[in-house]
Amino acid sequence: MIAIGPAIMMKFVSKLTKPFNIPTIVSLNSIMIYGIGMCGGCRVNI
Repeated sequence: MIAIGPAIMMKFVSKLTKPFNIPTIVSLNSIMIYGIGMCGGCRVNI
């Protein structure tokens, strides 16, 4: 399964596929202010 879209959609796609052990790849494009990770705007908890 490949999911590309809003973060909330990818969250629920992952929750849906996990019980069935379906490999899932998601593409996350978070808000990035500087693009180097120093400001914290692009950090995501997994």
